[in-house]
Amino acid sequence: MFNHQQSERKRSKRIWVLNLLLAHMVILLTFYSLPSEAADIDTNRVSLAISGGASLGAYEAGLIWGLIEVLRQVDNTGDWSQGGEPLPIEVTSIAGTSAGGINTILSALAWSVNPENEGGFANRIDDNIFRDVWLTPDINRLMPTEADSSLYLPDDALLSRIDLVGVARELREKWRKPGTLRPGLRLPFGLTVTRVKPEAMIINGISVENQRFYIPFELRIGQDGSAAFFFDPGDYPSLNDPSMITMPWPADGSPYTISDQQVEDALMTTSAFPIGLGRKRLQYCRKQLIATNDDSIENSSIETPDSPSSLLVCPDGFELAESEFADGGLFDNLPIGLARTLSESSLPHMQKPLPVKYLYLDPNRVRYEINTEIEKLACTSENPPEACRELTYNLASETVILGGAIGTARRYELYRELTGDNWRLNLSQLTRKTANLIDANRPDMRCDSALPYFDGQLSCSDRLRYAARLLELTQTHRTAPIFAPLSAQLLLQEKIATTCLPPSESSDPSIVSTCNIDAPRFRKQLAGVLVELSETINSEEENLTTDIRRSALSIDSDRLIHLTSRGNPITGLLLDSFGAFFDYKFREFDYYTGVYDAIVVIANTQCTGNYPFSNQQAQQSDCRDRLSQQLYNLLGVADNPKSRYAFALMAKQEFSNEGGLRYAYDPMPPEDRDVRVIFEGLNQSFLASNKSNEDVDAKETTESEFFKYLRAEGFEPTSPPDGGKPLLSLIMDDPEYWSNELVKRATNRLIYLEQQAEVIYQAREPDPEKREKANTALMGAGALALRTATYKYPAFTFSPSTAPDSWFWRNIIPYEAAFDLMDGDTLFFWQPTWNFDHVNAGIRFGLGFTGGLFNSNADEGRENYGILGLDLTRNEKTALFSGWGVTPAIYHNWTKPADMDQTSLGLDVHVNFFKNRVRVSLGARDVINNADDTLFLTIGIADLPGLIYWMSR
Repeated sequence: MFNHQQSERKRSKRIWVLNLLLAHMVILLTFYSLPSEAADIDTNRVSLAISGGASLGAYEAGLIWGLIEVLRQVDNTGDWSQGGEPLPIEVTSIAGTSAGGINTILSALAWSVNPENEGGFANRIDDNIFRDVWLTPDINRLMPTEADSSLYLPDDALLSRIDLVGVARELREKWRKPGTLRPGLRLPFGLTVTRVKPEAMIINGISVENQRFYIPFELRIGQDGSAAFFFDPGDYPSLNDPSMITMPWPADGSPYTISDQQVEDALMTTSAFPIGLGRKRLQYCRKQLIATNDDSIENSSIETPDSPSSLLVCPDGFELAESEFADGGLFDNLPIGLARTLSESSLPHMQKPLPVKYLYLDPNRVRYEINTEIEKLACTSENPPEACRELTYNLASETVILGGAIGTARRYELYRELTGDNWRLNLSQLTRKTANLIDANRPDMRCDSALPYFDGQLSCSDRLRYAARLLELTQTHRTAPIFAPLSAQLLLQEKIATTCLPPSESSDPSIVSTCNIDAPRFRKQLAGVLVELSETINSEEENLTTDIRRSALSIDSDRLIHLTSRGNPITGLLLDSFGAFFDYKFREFDYYTGVYDAIVVIANTQCTGNYPFSNQQAQQSDCRDRLSQQLYNLLGVADNPKSRYAFALMAKQEFSNEGGLRYAYDPMPPEDRDVRVIFEGLNQSFLASNKSNEDVDAKETTESEFFKYLRAEGFEPTSPPDGGKPLLSLIMDDPEYWSNELVKRATNRLIYLEQQAEVIYQAREPDPEKREKANTALMGAGALALRTATYKYPAFTFSPSTAPDSWFWRNIIPYEAAFDLMDGDTLFFWQPTWNFDHVNAGIRFGLGFTGGLFNSNADEGRENYGILGLDLTRNEKTALFSGWGVTPAIYHNWTKPADMDQTSLGLDVHVNFFKNRVRVSLGARDVINNADDTLFLTIGIADLPGLIYWMSR
């Protein structure tokens, strides 16, 4: 059926040319007679899905600002399209979670803002709202040194949101200011949140629970250029999801309105990571299902005093409720499904459906390779032992599933979304899949008559691939560029094209015409061809025909995902993901890395689409270089010395081997020393962390290598606003300092929060038997363990204890209590200590009670005694065995013994365990005159002040 019979042409070349000229004349008349409103009925629809990750906030700020700005300015780039007339870009939805939720509203405002010279707020590479939000937070403001610091807000947990709240108030002023935003825009966006206690409900008689919810908003810009927020479920008629909750409005207010405070509360809620940022209590509207929770407003005993529940109204079909919510990323950290739902359920989309392209922002997907050293194990060898297939049932192996379950929970919604039908029915992709199957199974198959749009002889698979590309062009262009071997005349003849024009002089040389394509007709015809082809191919793809038929039912099936990727290491990955918060220069470096990736990702994606065939690699590279250079200039990278130099370093590292992006680094722009040192330090540290196992001295952590390089290069951290030595300077001197400082600040704050909870519990319930209990003792034990594990010896301390320096009893309570296993003595020691890197030197003075503290002088031949010695201890880095050393000491009996000297010279050797908190000593109290009779073996427990302090909280 598909064997094309090539007919001989009956017209002469001259007649053919004449007819083509006449056809073009008719096309011109038809084109110029089109109604003017036809030019603005279609758009190239784009949606953004933004993942969470506050530690990567500065990077995401640069990435998202760059992407949004590219989408705003593509009309000013000559290489965005190869020809024809591209459709204007429309952002149809934005979805985010956790820190990505904050970036969601920033993205909505950045997309909507007027040019600065027309009244909009600053939106330049060195001055924009993304920088304001994410380059501001500093570690000392995010996690203050004092547990009750004024920087903490009443509803803060471990971390302070004071800077975030301050920026949110500034954003309010921006979106409320007339003339700031583009009038008439309506943009839906959504945030995911997690209900602290699962909502239980009855559906179809079955009891179910859910914690993952989302809050939809719609940004509406009035004719005065100011913004307000609404959400009317009636504008999204296909959105019937019990996981959707909406915001109530005052009974005397406009229906469906959402106040600025509700927007701010939602932003704080979606980013409220447990323990880190305090959860929020929200009044909200939920679908009227059969809920079994007793949390509806009618049953709630807690109401916000400034917004009584009786004055709040919900949409029809919803009921008012109140509950506590936290970080939306716990169950849906990558909300691509929410972005799709908001884009495709709106009335405008349902009235005129068009495929949407989804930009999925994932800062953890990288373009560079790290050569990790794979540990060679017997079970991974070519001939593994039989025992490798035997299961073990110990605690570690049985609980490994829990770790996987937690990680899977955060991505399960993404898994469920991407493995469903929504993302595997794209007709262009099914067309290419069919072409590949034909090459593999029926390479001689012909389909010339079924796809008669081409000049010359082409294989069936090639015809399909060109047809797939043409279908994609119809979804992004009002008039599509037509490439050889496609024929404009044959497209007109088959009524696939309605009008065609000669290409412009600036078009790609391979373009033969530009045509208005009847996209629905072409798509329907292509689907029909694919169905017939798929039924004749002998392959294992049993569902291919079914998928093609299902794809043909809706143009929404042609939705696509485009992924971002990262081309360079960033500081936000260091120091337990706190790295970027330690210095403004770090955050700025991460931000410019994001801008670089925005340009590269967009250029790569667009040019790969422009030149999709395997024999077009050279055209892809040329297109990428030209387009990225135009974006480089449009975004202001070329005009900003710091961003220009950072871009040059990254482009040279990624593309110099193939000669790409030479405009950026040949020649190199003037050096920015801070950018160079951070860039080189990151790259050197990632390489250094993967040295061979044989190079034992080089086995340092990524952080250690990075900060070692900064120190060697003389990097100068940003000075704190209030003066003093920057925290980063201390970490550069000793990279392990941060773990100790982090634990100090965290445990102080967490203990404080438990104490505050105890006060609230007492106020709630006067009866101690019924009262909730705070976990102060448990938190104290945890604080002691963590502080012990991360303890850093200062240059000098009277008592090397984990108890706070400000605690009065720290230097009074003995540092160590020991028990002599030979003579039954009980000993107490104080130990002022000097630290010299790997060696501690201490003055060790103490009291010994013969026979024990409560049975002193049980041995009448011995007296209680005092000790004064010099302790020398070599510290080791292993967790169990932490040190060893010697202690020469003077022993003085309080009463002179009858048969020995009152004062003697003693000596012991000791080994320490568990960060020097357990000490085992073997020695003699008189090594000169009576060593045999004065032998002792003691076991000591150190840090009594810390033990007493933390266990008494």
